[in-house]
Amino acid sequence: MKQFCPECGKEKGPFLKGFCLDCFKKKGDLVSAPKEIDFEHCKKCGKARIRGKWVELTEEGLEGLVKEKIKEKEMKIENRMVSLIREAEGVQAQGLKAEVTAKGSVDGMPLTEKLVVALKPKDVICVNCSRVYGNYYEATIQVRFGGVSLKKTEDAVLKRMASFLQRLHAKDPLAVIVSEKKQRNGFDVLIGSKRAAKLLAVHLAKDSEHDIKRSFSLEGVDKAGKTKKRFTFCVRL
Repeated sequence: MKQFCPECGKEKGPFLKGFCLDCFKKKGDLVSAPKEIDFEHCKKCGKARIRGKWVELTEEGLEGLVKEKIKEKEMKIENRMVSLIREAEGVQAQGLKAEVTAKGSVDGMPLTEKLVVALKPKDVICVNCSRVYGNYYEATIQVRFGGVSLKKTEDAVLKRMASFLQRLHAKDPLAVIVSEKKQRNGFDVLIGSKRAAKLLAVHLAKDSEHDIKRSFSLEGVDKAGKTKKRFTFCVRL
């Protein structure tokens, strides 16, 4: 008996699962993919939440997110290729789409499926930015001078501190100066991250003959029941 496609009546193959190749592909059962992929995007720092972590918004990160959502159905996928479609130059959270090319086979026949997925960012504020803008801090650096400090000297030290923290900020979003307060013979600076504060204190103390004085105070417990501490580093210059 002569084979034909029950969908369009075509008698010329190749045939897959009883249908001609065109009709089989039109069924849309080769791969499973969402029309839209939602992800959280911080409107303050521009980072995106990918796989549960807040990371820089990059092409590689978004392409990886799309690849994870492409699942096998009729076709055994051998390769997934994703390219971003931009409305403007650079990676932007708004107006992004991804063109997906999935290559594989059905019953040994090589096939290629192409589709477009919309990327939908949800503007939120990430945990670290929420803390920074809420004046959250983990440590205080007390900078003290041997004699009467001049504003010019204090400004130079503050500029040096800000520059040092900026270099740490990419890996530690809380490496920022939250606030500063003038004190007798110096000033106090509140730092978002205790790790950054410790590194900064060591950096400043390189120019000092005095050791860093360290102390901490208890600030209650967190949701996990762990004791929260705030640290103080005193540096004499």
